[in-house]
Amino acid sequence: MNKMTLDDYPQTVISDPTLTNVDDPMRHNVGGAMNRPVRNEDPLSARNVEHNHIDKVLEERGERYGEFKKHAYLCQELKAVMRLGDSWDKCSPSQKQALEVIVDKIARMLNGDPYYDDNWIDIIGYSQLVLDELKKV
Repeated sequence: MNKMTLDDYPQTVISDPTLTNVDDPMRHNVGGAMNRPVRNEDPLSARNVEHNHIDKVLEERGERYGEFKKHAYLCQELKAVMRLGDSWDKCSPSQKQALEVIVDKIARMLNGDPYYDDNWIDIIGYSQLVLDELKKV
């Protein structure tokens, strides 16, 4: 299995005129992660806009996926059952992560809208990532 380093991940380029990159020689730019953008606006008004946006997103997610507390409970119970399997410790980190994300999608469907196709597409996508990795081994 090939180990990936941070250099293997692409750097993100943000093209937003309200953003500037902070050029600080004391920061280490690892994969672009430390070169964080900073908004050129009043932080208090930006915080209010962000808070309103977050409230709206949380309301939409609640309608789609159900109450978060119940989702979290279902998800954690399903993950605990997975870890009881004899082969859990034989799984690679990628396989474990894919299984955990897939279980999260399943818990969302069981707690919310089982007809929301994005969850099903995500399950296929995470499965495909593991299949692609297995082909390289």
